[in-house]
Amino acid sequence: MKNYLTVKFNSREWRNVDKDSIYVVFDMLGFKKVADVMQLRVFDLLNLNRINNNRAEEMLLCIYRLLYSNKKLDDGIYNDEIDQYFSYREWKKSRKRLDQVTVSDILLTEGINQAALLRIFDGVTTAFYKSSEYDSRKYRYSNLLELLKHRSSGRKEDDNGKT
Repeated sequence: MKNYLTVKFNSREWRNVDKDSIYVVFDMLGFKKVADVMQLRVFDLLNLNRINNNRAEEMLLCIYRLLYSNKKLDDGIYNDEIDQYFSYREWKKSRKRLDQVTVSDILLTEGINQAALLRIFDGVTTAFYKSSEYDSRKYRYSNLLELLKHRSSGRKEDDNGKT
């Protein structure tokens, strides 16, 4: 597999898979390349301004199309020509806590297909909306930089608390 993590959202390679102009949202929030999204927890992604469940799903599907450009499997599953069972229950068992699941945990799952991606994403977002991290009145972070600052300050507080 090519190293897609370095693909920039303003590149031609990205535009080939970006059918819905998702790059605008990535750009507004400060994302520059695919790696910026892959390292995020899904809960953090859903706590970014302008990203709701539908927008996050569109973002993941776009990255999925970049990573897995061969659509034969997904088309076959969609048309009931291929039966490729994916056990969400087994996937969930292998992760202790859904609040720690990253975008890469979903997209780089072995045997992933588009239907499985959507099932996993639905399970993680359901957990998010039931969690204390969800606030229906406001987003926690206005952009990626704010999220990263919060993350780094949180680690410093943890380090200071341990010593």
